[in-house]
Amino acid sequence: DNDEFGKEAFNTLLTRAENYRDRLMIIMAGYEEQMRQLLAVNEGMERRFPHKLHFENYNEDELMEIFDSMLNKRHYSLHHDAVNAVKRLIKSKMSRNNFGNAGEIRNMLEGMIQKLAVRALNQKIEQSEDRRTIRRIDVEEYIGYETENEKTLDDYLDELNNLTGMETVKKHIMDEIKSSKIAQERARRAGVAYSPGSLHMLLVGNAGTGKTTVARLIGKIYGKAGLIKNEDIFVEIRRESLVAGYMGQ
Repeated sequence: DNDEFGKEAFNTLLTRAENYRDRLMIIMAGYEEQMRQLLAVNEGMERRFPHKLHFENYNEDELMEIFDSMLNKRHYSLHHDAVNAVKRLIKSKMSRNNFGNAGEIRNMLEGMIQKLAVRALNQKIEQSEDRRTIRRIDVEEYIGYETENEKTLDDYLDELNNLTGMETVKKHIMDEIKSSKIAQERARRAGVAYSPGSLHMLLVGNAGTGKTTVARLIGKIYGKAGLIKNEDIFVEIRRESLVAGYMGQ
């Protein structure tokens, strides 16, 4: 309501829609509630846009067809042991209020492909067909990630603080979060992109001291705090996936 520039642009659009209706076609697309609010801004809005098409949500079979189409376009396949798991996941997602239809399916597929890539690397899968076949384990790994991803920054910080000991480690992470929030706010005010600088880290300690647990938490905490642009890219890889078994391998 207080956006004067927006009002001016909107009124200009309406004027053009009326004055140039014989040689100008304007198509507006958006969510139903937001479009309803937009039409209510000006009583002449609906008159100037007489053709209204309503897009229904896709049903379960259509979404599975979209999943298969996206899968084929990216030259991947779905193993028969994963079909029912994908269908159950789609059905579960459809019950959510903010379900994104085809966009949700695309995100789901990309997440499964990422889980497949990590599994292929960790298991040293060499066959091209196997490296491009999503199995049930990849779907289950993605479902586990989705559940985990619903947690907030505070949830992960609570997990960190509930670990026994590690006071120096906890302080370092908390200091990084505080510094990043200040830096992000400064960047926002200056109108520039925020860059956290180098985040590379060595966790050193004897067996059983919590290095792996903390490493996993750091990836999630830094992702939620904005230090990592997308926490999805934090991938865990075992030593044997990086180190050759013999010279020249």
